[in-house]
Amino acid sequence: MSSGVKVDSECVSAYNEFKLKKNTAFIVFGFNKELTKIVVLDKVAKAASDDSLKSKNAQWDDLIAQFPNDDVRYAVADVHYNLADGQRTEMVFLSWAPETASVKRRMLMASSKDALKNTLVGCKTSIQACCYPDLDLKGVVEKFKGTLD
Repeated sequence: MSSGVKVDSECVSAYNEFKLKKNTAFIVFGFNKELTKIVVLDKVAKAASDDSLKSKNAQWDDLIAQFPNDDVRYAVADVHYNLADGQRTEMVFLSWAPETASVKRRMLMASSKDALKNTLVGCKTSIQACCYPDLDLKGVVEKFKGTLD
């Protein structure tokens, strides 16, 4: 199902920079006022960090704060976690559609998600969230069979 909403070229540029330069903590995407394009709403630079997982994941809460409780968003972020054989980083695509957002916005988001996701080449992991507990970092890391310890 396609909504006809286009993906702004800035979304692809910001994502490629995120993926290649590794100097961006996360990117938040949303719709323009006319609901005709998916655009970059915010792009946050990585804060200086040491090698600890806590430090590397410190901006996760800043990302979650970008998700309003009455509107939809998309985002791309790196999640850092441990496996038995060492530290890993996974790029995740987040879809935020709270039940308090209008039905029109949630439907538009659902029908436009693939258009954005297909332009973000290399982002394999998706997380659909409709409430803040869905975005708990520990729960997200468990999807990768990892830990934050």
